[in-house]
Amino acid sequence: MRKTITLLGAALAGLLLVYWLANDETTLQEAESPAMIEVPVDTPQTASQPKPAEANTVTVRGFPLSLDNNGALIPTPAIRQLFDQIAREHGETPVSQWKGNVLSQSKDALSPAAFEQLESMLNHYVEYNLALQLLPMEGPPGLSEALERVERLRKDYLGLTNAEGMFSDWVQLEQFSKDYLDLMLSEKNPIEVQHQLEEKIQTLPSTVQSRAQNVLDQSQELLSTLAVAVADPDGFKALAEQTAASALIQPNFTFAEPDPDFMRRYKEYQATREKLTQENPSPEKQAEALQHLRKELFSGTELLRVETLDRSKSL
Repeated sequence: MRKTITLLGAALAGLLLVYWLANDETTLQEAESPAMIEVPVDTPQTASQPKPAEANTVTVRGFPLSLDNNGALIPTPAIRQLFDQIAREHGETPVSQWKGNVLSQSKDALSPAAFEQLESMLNHYVEYNLALQLLPMEGPPGLSEALERVERLRKDYLGLTNAEGMFSDWVQLEQFSKDYLDLMLSEKNPIEVQHQLEEKIQTLPSTVQSRAQNVLDQSQELLSTLAVAVADPDGFKALAEQTAASALIQPNFTFAEPDPDFMRRYKEYQATREKLTQENPSPEKQAEALQHLRKELFSGTELLRVETLDRSKSL
C-alpha cells in the first residue's frame, strides 16, 4: 500500500503546481511589453452594486460574450473558456509570443472599450495562471488550502466582480471536489464511489465537467486501493486531497524562460527592494516605495509580472 501511494504521489505531483522560483532565480518568467490596462479591484461599495442588465451577446471565436446596456463586457465563464481555448490552440508556444495580438481578429465584433476590457482581462488572467504555478509550498496542497489560495488569487488578479463572474460555475466544481473527498474517505466500495462520482459529474455545468472528469480519471489507482486504505489512512487522505485539488490549480498556459534583460532589471529591483524595506519600517511607506521602484524599472505587463513574482516570495 505504501509503495502504491508513493508511486501515485509522484505521478500526481507532476500534475499539480510547478514551483519555478525555488532558490535559483534563473527560472523567472520572461518580460512582456504590451500596454497595460488596469482591471479595477472592487471596493465594498462597488461590489455591492447590482450588475447592469444584459443588452446583447456577441460571439468571439465561437464563445458568446455578454454586453451590458453600455456596451461593457459582463464577466461570465464564457470569457474564461475563450482564454483557455486560445491557450490550448497554441499548445507549447509561450503565451508571451501570442497574447499581444491574439484577440486582434475579434476587434470588429466589440466596441473599442469592450475590446480593451477583454485584452485587459486576458493579461490579468495570464498572470493569475502564472501565480498558480509559482505558489511556493513544502509539498502538494491539501484541498482546503488549494480552495483558499485559488480564491484569493482570482480576486487579487481579476478583481472581485470579474473573478466572481468568470468563475461563477466553479462554485459547483469546488463542491464536487469536497464531495469527492468525502466519498473517498467514507465509502469503501470502489464501484459505488465511481458510480456516485460519475453521476455528480453529469450534474455539473458543462464548462467544468472536464476538470471534474480529470479528477475521476486520475483516481483510478486510488480507487483500486480503496478497500485497503486503512493500512495508511493518512497517506491515502493526503493523496485524495491532492487529486481533488488538481482540478482547481491546473493552468492551460505555457510560460517561457526568462528574458535576460528582464532578469537583469528584476535582480536590480530585488537588491534595491531589500534596502527600501529596511529604510521604511512602515508597511504603508514600504508599499509606496516599492510601487515607485517598480514603475522606474518596468512598464506594461512587466509590472504585473513583478507583482506576481513578489507575491510568490511572500507566501
